[in-house]
Amino acid sequence: MDDCAGECSTEYGRDNERKRKAMQDSKNYFDDIALRWDEMRRGFFSEAIREKAFSLAGVQPGELAADIGAGSGFITEGLIQRGVRVIAVDQSEAMLDVMKKKFADHPDNGIAWALRKHCRWLMPRSIMSLPICTSIM
Repeated sequence: MDDCAGECSTEYGRDNERKRKAMQDSKNYFDDIALRWDEMRRGFFSEAIREKAFSLAGVQPGELAADIGAGSGFITEGLIQRGVRVIAVDQSEAMLDVMKKKFADHPDNGIAWALRKHCRWLMPRSIMSLPICTSIM
């Protein structure tokens, strides 16, 4: 029997607990700042950077994209402007609520929303042509 089995198992458990706490802290942070995120985001990501990313990715109308860590919809907005259908995934219900309100006047916007607590949500590549993740904290 491995002498470190108990010690390694304990360390693995601590790592998992730290990851779980970090994800919860991140969710709480984005829940708290959801109403201010659009203004804050301007300091991190510009429309020019978004457009350059879309150009490099070869985004085409009619594609299906998963916007992972969608937040309040900055990437999603650019995608629907290009005729892309989007599944917006975020761990913060408050952020998704901001996005839903932002696009409420556009009922046929091609967006589906998914609340997920972690990044282990996968969509089969056969039905999604464009996975996008700008940042997940």
